[in-house]
Amino acid sequence: AAFFPSFTLSASETANAAKFADLFKASNATWATAAAGSETLFNFGARLAGVKGAKALYDQRVAAYRQAVLQALQAVEDQLVSLRVLQEEQVVREQAEASARQAETIALNQYKAGQVAYTSVVVAQNTALSAEISRINVLRARLVASANLIEALGGGWSQTEIGVKR
Repeated sequence: AAFFPSFTLSASETANAAKFADLFKASNATWATAAAGSETLFNFGARLAGVKGAKALYDQRVAAYRQAVLQALQAVEDQLVSLRVLQEEQVVREQAEASARQAETIALNQYKAGQVAYTSVVVAQNTALSAEISRINVLRARLVASANLIEALGGGWSQTEIGVKR
């Protein structure tokens, strides 16, 4: 609108009367109308530069918003992929732990039968414990990935955000 000239129309009414009683008679009323216009002749491109600056700021904010949305979508997708991979890894770790526990049981039975030395039992127990630690680490990583997914989806962590009241 600043590119167009501005016009102002005004009207006023005055009353001319010699006595107070004659003040409100129609014959004493005088009407005046006026029109005024203004336009900036020389602004040396300041108005056009202001418009271009506003458009550039708008484009910058749109690009920042798009970037934020893309980052949020990427974070959600990364956590979903992480959860899927960790679930598959947990299945493998559980199978490895079960096999290691079975090998431990076999080694212990062989030791009791006098077929192997006790070092075989200790090695089997060590392997079983290592497999259990690996399974627990994968479970921990899944829990962390689940929490990160909730956060990426917009979940809050403060007591007021999750609805906890004191």
